[in-house]
Amino acid sequence: MEFRSIVFRCYCMAETGDCCAGHRHELIYVSKNSRRHTRNVSNRCWGILTGTQLGLYAWHRWSSCATVRAGSAISTLRTKLATRPPSKLPRLGRSNCSWTGLSEDMNNFAERGDATGAKIVFDEMVARDIIPKKAKRMTYNTVLKAIANSGDLTAAEAWFERLKKDGVQPNAKGIGKMIEAAAKVGNVDRAEYWFSQIAANHLKPGAIQYTIVMAACAEAREPERASLWLEKVQSAGIELRAQMFNAVVAAYARAGRIEEASDWLDQMRNQNVQPDAFTYAALATAEAELGHDAAAAAWIEKIHVAGLASIDFNQQKYGLNDDDVINGIFRALLAGFGRAGRPEAAAASLQQLRDRSIQPSSETYSSLINACAMSGSADDALHWLTEMAAVKVEPNVVSYTSAIHACAKATQPDRGEDLLEKMRIQRLTPDRIAYSAIINTYALSRRPDSALALLRDMEDAGFVVDTQISNEILLACVNANDADRAIEWLQNMPQRLGTATEVRPDDVSYCLAIGGLAKAGRAEEASKLLAQMQAAKLDPTARLHDEAARGLMAAGKSSEALAWLGNALELKLQPDAQIVSTALETCSEIGETEEAMRWLTYMDSGVQAPKTGIGAVLFHVNAVRACARARRIAAGQRWLKQAEILGLNEAIGNAATRSDAGKRDGDSLSNFAKTSRGGPMRPAYVTLIEACVCENQPEEAMQLLDRLEAAEDSID
Repeated sequence: MEFRSIVFRCYCMAETGDCCAGHRHELIYVSKNSRRHTRNVSNRCWGILTGTQLGLYAWHRWSSCATVRAGSAISTLRTKLATRPPSKLPRLGRSNCSWTGLSEDMNNFAERGDATGAKIVFDEMVARDIIPKKAKRMTYNTVLKAIANSGDLTAAEAWFERLKKDGVQPNAKGIGKMIEAAAKVGNVDRAEYWFSQIAANHLKPGAIQYTIVMAACAEAREPERASLWLEKVQSAGIELRAQMFNAVVAAYARAGRIEEASDWLDQMRNQNVQPDAFTYAALATAEAELGHDAAAAAWIEKIHVAGLASIDFNQQKYGLNDDDVINGIFRALLAGFGRAGRPEAAAASLQQLRDRSIQPSSETYSSLINACAMSGSADDALHWLTEMAAVKVEPNVVSYTSAIHACAKATQPDRGEDLLEKMRIQRLTPDRIAYSAIINTYALSRRPDSALALLRDMEDAGFVVDTQISNEILLACVNANDADRAIEWLQNMPQRLGTATEVRPDDVSYCLAIGGLAKAGRAEEASKLLAQMQAAKLDPTARLHDEAARGLMAAGKSSEALAWLGNALELKLQPDAQIVSTALETCSEIGETEEAMRWLTYMDSGVQAPKTGIGAVLFHVNAVRACARARRIAAGQRWLKQAEILGLNEAIGNAATRSDAGKRDGDSLSNFAKTSRGGPMRPAYVTLIEACVCENQPEEAMQLLDRLEAAEDSID
């Protein structure tokens, strides 16, 4: 049998500091098929910490042993061993063998948002059977708190289901953590759903739950919903607080409606609620995000003028000191600069903090690293991570995760994996977000083996691998043009990932697999997989048909591609601009001009044309070309004029560099670039000029030529 990882677990059966006195030992190992096995062993207790993290609380001494005997087989194990025990992890002994000691450790993990660490402690409590009956709900809620703080809504909802399944009655605090998990990702719908569950469980919501829902509205930039929830607070007879108004101010500010946001300061005062430092910080952050540095600085100055950063004010109100508040304000500013893709402005703000003789906190550095990540600057992110150690500010999970995101966005997954290893050396548990970012980058880089290996590490670390993560493996296989491997992964997904996780393919899974088959020109197999999808009671989407059509076009099967698009209409799927664009391009390939015009009529039935990015360029080029080839000169002129108003001829520089533009659009745009010079809209101009010449409209042709020259400064 070949093993992926092992760990010894030691159970303290005697109150003694001697590791091997009266202890029961178990050897836990995980085989290649992900099954977990346990055997009692009588060896001396060598604690080995591997990717599974199962022995996090069970080590006493480290071994460099790399083999283990199981029956008659000896297998070499892939283990990553440290040279000494982690100084920051609790050692098993009298204090930590009790529920109280482990509960304290679990809460420390929860405060840091380390869901994996909290679950490991929980498993240890269950294994020891030491959870008091009265503390059962609190223990489950602590794990929920850890997951919520990590911002993983999917994992939080899965844990909440386990909580109920294990017979634990939810309370308002636990449901509040669900609201918080939704708020962190800006999912207002789920936040509102979980808020409704408070009443459904015959509980009464408090000010905190209302405030968290409003924070979700702010994160989602939905100010009207935030202000509506403030009205609900008043209707419920709950005292209005500054944090509630701050959420409304932040919602308007982050939506770019600064003037309306500042008006809420007066409304706060009218309700006898005074703005605090974080009210002004929300406005400063929004100004920073919009690139209004002077305005951002003015709001920061108001904080000092009003004395809101004073130690007396904030210790009384929040239990915070000067440095806490100023660091909090500057973290908000750095986040704003990060969202605006301006790491250099974020770095300048950090220097302003130093100029005030205030030591930036690890959270502040993390915000700066995240600003670098959002602009895809991996070198800058790693520079600041290194500086943290130089100035003796300890990096935390967020710091490393932000740096990993920077590497992922810069398409440097290997550097991201190096950071994962450094986290383990620093005794920090990588979170789900870090693993997901690198796996996604491997997928986009067409490296399925690397993606799968890291997914295995993720499983070993105790994370639940859900459908979303497993779809990244599908994406990697499809991008690597390995349709057979993609289909194998799809068909074996539940067994491969373990029945305990209840992972099942979703519509995205089938979309990727069908797209992979189509790209390989295997239209018949793609149709069979579509039937399998429908048998699984999953509804095909317009996007699925678009992906299949794109794949078939790439395989040189444009007629089959058009048939797939027609099938979308037969299923009464509402076409969107993307599928119309694909249909126009397909019709152009096979000379179906009238069919192209029929597809273009869907744009007159309420379908919105894209206005920004590569997708908008592709759509307008395809629309103009379709009109030109059908000799509908006036219609082509209208679409071209709209593209000029939107400034799409200058969009290629910005759009092509966006990581979220999508590989499909990037490939299509590069195809245009191969056949033409100038701006991205040039193919539309040229085709329409040719149509004008064929229709004996020389004046129209000359006007188009002048417009093209004006758009490109010169023409060849």
